[in-house]
Amino acid sequence: MRVAIVTSTRADFGILLPLIHKLEADPFFSVTILATGSHTDTVRGGTLQEIKSEGFKDLAVIDIDTSDTTEIGVAKSAAETVEKFAFELDKLHPDLVILLGDRYEILSVAMAAFLLKIPVAHISGGDVTSGALDDSIRHSITKLSHIHFPTTEEYRERVIQLGEQPDKVFNVGNLCIDNVKKVLPVSKAELESFLDFDLDKFERNILVTLHPETTYGDQRVLNDIFFDALSNLKDVGIIITYPNHDAGGDTIIESILKVKSESPYSICVRESLGMRRYHSLLRYVDAVVGNSSSGITEVPSYGIPTIDIGSRQQGRIRAYSVINVGYESDDIQRALKLALSDEFKHKCQEVKNPYGEGDSAEKIVNILKSIKLKGLIKKEFYDAK
Repeated sequence: MRVAIVTSTRADFGILLPLIHKLEADPFFSVTILATGSHTDTVRGGTLQEIKSEGFKDLAVIDIDTSDTTEIGVAKSAAETVEKFAFELDKLHPDLVILLGDRYEILSVAMAAFLLKIPVAHISGGDVTSGALDDSIRHSITKLSHIHFPTTEEYRERVIQLGEQPDKVFNVGNLCIDNVKKVLPVSKAELESFLDFDLDKFERNILVTLHPETTYGDQRVLNDIFFDALSNLKDVGIIITYPNHDAGGDTIIESILKVKSESPYSICVRESLGMRRYHSLLRYVDAVVGNSSSGITEVPSYGIPTIDIGSRQQGRIRAYSVINVGYESDDIQRALKLALSDEFKHKCQEVKNPYGEGDSAEKIVNILKSIKLKGLIKKEFYDAK
């Protein structure tokens, strides 16, 4: 089976990595990796080199201009993605395209594949994030896809509710847990060298990633509230990574650089950590703060708290260790105090992650080997009674 796997961000690449390795190791599959989106954006870390370092047999780079993060700029990037992937997929003509998540560029790829009559397998459909535009994008990708790998039973039922045939919808858990179980960590010394930051300098350390609230008007207002709350922390080291390239991301970068200049000794800023360093750092920080989906899906497996800010992840199933607060400085400060308390941290060590046990890649590979691709393109709406 000729499979094309699309990755557009540092986040989805890390999640897809165990699946890519499983597929490449199986002679049943011929795998092409299609890298696009922020992987070629040097402002946000230029993570293309991380992909190349994995030594994949067949890698193609589709360069999309993502430099303009205004709403019109994002719309133009989406259109460019449809055009370039239509050309690339027509040239490759794989038997199956594998997509993950809810990025706008992934929707563009799904549109191109659908119009070329190439079956699509979608990972992580059925989630609800009612506080973000991602919600509509994710459900749209579901309707353009033919095989579905949601991450929980509740999400599986929602995909079926959208009219997808139950025998094409498989609850496989979340691929990100495969990384938690199997990633080879880098040493603390290597981490500190990369960060240029002493992880023992402060009593506590937190890892921060803030993405734009795509349904809110002025992102700058939210940035000011969030970073004001962080500025009140005492004896806490703060490691911050850059946001994705949603509309409003540039304003977050501006705020990050501002707070870094004001507190150069307690704040470390990196555009991207890469998958291995990210998972390794989770072993040494005391909490994760921001609004990344990783705080909901991956971090609970490390037995540390997550503070989920705002409504970007609203609606996702979450563990007890996830504290949700709005954009109010006092509320964020109270959440930080709770998350960094010994009592709450101890409770988090007993948390069960609702997103699986770490065998999702193997499940997906086995399903793909057994499923018949012929006839998938002609979809029939399943009317759940």
